[in-house]
Amino acid sequence: MKQHNNAVINIVLVALFTSITFVATSIQVPMPALIGKPFVHL
Repeated sequence: MKQHNNAVINIVLVALFTSITFVATSIQVPMPALIGKPFVHL
């Protein structure tokens, strides 16, 4: 039973970190610049 719980926890953690990574890479912050439109990805 303990091994089954560890597997479920690992799957949940992988899904959590994947969703956090997706959200963090989709946030774009525009910065003022003389040429072009640079963005900082958080």
